[in-house]
Amino acid sequence: MVRIGNRRHIPEAVKDTIVTMSRHMTSKDIATATNVGRSTVNRLLHLYKETGSVVRRPEVMGRHRILTSLDAAVSLISYERAVPYLGCRHLVS
Repeated sequence: MVRIGNRRHIPEAVKDTIVTMSRHMTSKDIATATNVGRSTVNRLLHLYKETGSVVRRPEVMGRHRILTSLDAAVSLISYERAVPYLGCRHLVS
């Protein structure tokens, strides 16, 4: 396990083991056996019950894309075709 300040990275395999152990042991016993804090064990088990996964993953990866002027023009033209009565054509030259 890698220690970073007060935190440390807990490998996914250890997290899976904690979930497996939770079927037969209390969170206090799991914390003692794995050398992971009891609150961390409880947080991990809650995450697993909520999401079915032991790893938090962001919904969207990476940065938002910045549109170029060409992308913006194409978007406006496409929008005007979809909703012609708004008349976006004057915005694109």
